[in-house]
Amino acid sequence: MGTHYNGMHKDDLTATMVVDQLASGEAKISVTLTNTVDGEMYMIHAHDAADPSTTPNGTPYNETPNGNVLASMINCNGGMASSSQISTESFTSLTAVYKGFFVTQDPLQPIDTTNPTTYILLGLMAR
Repeated sequence: MGTHYNGMHKDDLTATMVVDQLASGEAKISVTLTNTVDGEMYMIHAHDAADPSTTPNGTPYNETPNGNVLASMINCNGGMASSSQISTESFTSLTAVYKGFFVTQDPLQPIDTTNPTTYILLGLMAR
């Protein structure tokens, strides 16, 4: 399955993720997007890694985002916008153990978690 982005979004979008350890043992994940499209809602989320032979569409991840790790929306203004979420995973788990992918959906296309070519950004989670 191909994963190269296929869409009309400009290719200068960037994401910065910061994972902070909280006193409660949980982790706070903050994501900042730059070079966004004004007025668009960007969906960002984590997908647990999986064996492609076990997923319905042959993806290397579970196709339902893991909201316990990260599932958020960022309403963008054409420049820089951010969002934060408290994860139920610990800082150590997210940064050293968790195997998953960070995804930013192209807001100019319908959401399709089974088609990675619609992901404007795709990378390893918290690495």
